Amino acid sequence: RSGGTIRRRKEAGVPRVGFGPPPLLGVDWVCTDETAVIELAIEHLVSLGHRRIGYVHNAASSACAFGAPQRLVAYREAVGALGLGSPDEHSIEIDGVHMNDADKARAEELLSRGDRPTAFMCYNDRLAMQLCDVALDLGLAVPQDVSIVGIDDSQEASRNDVPLTSVNRGDEQMAAEAVRLLVTKIEGSPQATPSFVLVKPRGVIIRESTAAPGLS
Repeated sequence: RSGGTIRRRKEAGVPRVGFGPPPLLGVDWVCTDETAVIELAIEHLVSLGHRRIGYVHNAASSACAFGAPQRLVAYREAVGALGLGSPDEHSIEIDGVHMNDADKARAEELLSRGDRPTAFMCYNDRLAMQLCDVALDLGLAVPQDVSIVGIDDSQEASRNDVPLTSVNRGDEQMAAEAVRLLVTKIEGSPQATPSFVLVKPRGVIIRESTAAPGLS
């Protein structure tokens, strides 16, 4: 729902709980720890031996990209803290839901370099699967030549031509927390201040799109 709709329902006394970023002041809210989502993906890739890790992400201003600003900041901070090179040099910004021709050209350019990232993490599974297609079209093998991690642990991820390693954001736990808060409000339990629940991601669901760099 839009912020205006939520505010009108608040003024009308309608019980409401927000779900997903960004939180609104004065409203009970449940969302994923987006920083932890990114850290889990990077930790998984680093544990496999990757040191050049790219990121395919939505523009921070994109209306369809919940959590995009937080994830981008987390990626830059994690890469910087681990001394993994320049994050912006290895990132591709997508202004929309799908990669367009210019985005694919940027991905092809990065993947064709001799010092290309040995692994990529992507804002969601959809972009990760599109990046897989670009890599395969270039004759690269996933994960032997490049590892790819998505976010969402969607059904499509497990059905991809190369089953996709993906971070499960903990959506079921978020839904459960939102319902719990909403029931509490409906039952009229006293509450001094609005609740804000930050849900930790469930973890990395490892499939076949990630491996040690250079594995053949």
